[in-house]
Amino acid sequence: MVQAKTEGEWDEILLGYLCHLFFAYVEELINAGLESGWPAGEIRIKIEKALHGAIEEAFSEKHYRRADPFWLPGFRFSATNHVYASEEWREIQAKLSEIAEWEADGSDHQDNARTVPGRKRGPKPDFKNKTRTAEIVERVAAGGNWADKLDEICDALDTAEIPYPKTWPKRELRMKSWKDGAEMEPTVAKKAIEDRLKAAASQRKKATPETLS
Repeated sequence: MVQAKTEGEWDEILLGYLCHLFFAYVEELINAGLESGWPAGEIRIKIEKALHGAIEEAFSEKHYRRADPFWLPGFRFSATNHVYASEEWREIQAKLSEIAEWEADGSDHQDNARTVPGRKRGPKPDFKNKTRTAEIVERVAAGGNWADKLDEICDALDTAEIPYPKTWPKRELRMKSWKDGAEMEPTVAKKAIEDRLKAAASQRKKATPETLS
């Protein structure tokens, strides 16, 4: 006989469903923000609005007490705390801090964007180092799964003096090199490398028409 799930178990299932959809959407939102040159503050506001909307939708469509709005504030409180306590949320905040630092580093370029037609506001991407990162990954991985050679790649990035994310020394586990990232938080290091590979690939695509013309 199959035992019926408790209310707590249903809550856990629903919170897992909520987080899965929400964090997938946030990843797309951040990528769209980087492509469109949105300031970090604007991206942060959009993420918070998306979280509130996702919680409301999860309750109204999936919660076992959705017919009674009396339970909505309690679910909203527990769901928000659940998201805020997750590792994914901490990574999002670190990413937003990194975007804000990019903006600060390129503040003069943002000022120019107000007067130069066609220029977008937002962080100034460091395409040179991202391209160098892609070259190092290609060389070390030699066509294989680069994630399997994270230690070797991070050593090579340190040797080449490729800057690691500026937010790393501010994390709970303070990391001050790519090697630290590989040893202390490999998932975070992989995500940082993956972001740089995506940026390098995007830049290559944009440069292709100019090369062929």
